[in-house]
Amino acid sequence: MRKTVAGLLTMVMVLAMGMTAFAAESPKTESNEVTSPTKNVTVYTAPKQTVEAAEAAVATELGAAGAKAEDIVAVVDVTYDGKIPEGGVQITLNLAGVKKGDNIVLLHQRKDNGKWERITPDVVGDGYVMATFTNLSPVAVVKLPPAAPKQDEDSNQTATTTTTTKTTTTTNVVRSTTPGTSPRTGAELPILPVLALICVAGIAVCGSKVKFNA
Repeated sequence: MRKTVAGLLTMVMVLAMGMTAFAAESPKTESNEVTSPTKNVTVYTAPKQTVEAAEAAVATELGAAGAKAEDIVAVVDVTYDGKIPEGGVQITLNLAGVKKGDNIVLLHQRKDNGKWERITPDVVGDGYVMATFTNLSPVAVVKLPPAAPKQDEDSNQTATTTTTTKTTTTTNVVRSTTPGTSPRTGAELPILPVLALICVAGIAVCGSKVKFNA
């Protein structure tokens, strides 16, 4: 009897160990919600523990920006087949719930130290996000509250400068002379007395000629 029980326990332990090994080696499932058209890139559905870690990272890394776990659009595992080029690789993630103008931030868990880092997307469009990665592992897409518009100090200060231009009008007065009238250039001469003297002189001359002829 004891041998039978011991044999059954041994079989249970072997089966349990086999199931654990099978679960650890089970292949990842490609994500249907998030896809990528980028060459050599595959997007997988993130396991539960990764999603929970991303939710905690949102609170610590983006809490100051007002982000919460509910602001996570998607959490996925992103892999790249081959060596990532120097300077990083630009990857496009297609996913619903994102549109142009959204305040999107990516949280990426580094492979070397396990810390989550913030990545600002290169482009946010309708139904896709484009960002540059230097290494790949879990990625969380987070939609932050709308960013407050930046106020330009110069635009708040309205300076009104009034330039007064003084126009000096110079009026040239031209005095025209009425036709037939000579301008007065000197003192008026006594015309009538002069004519009378000329007449008297003429009469005297004529009288002298008459006497001389007689």
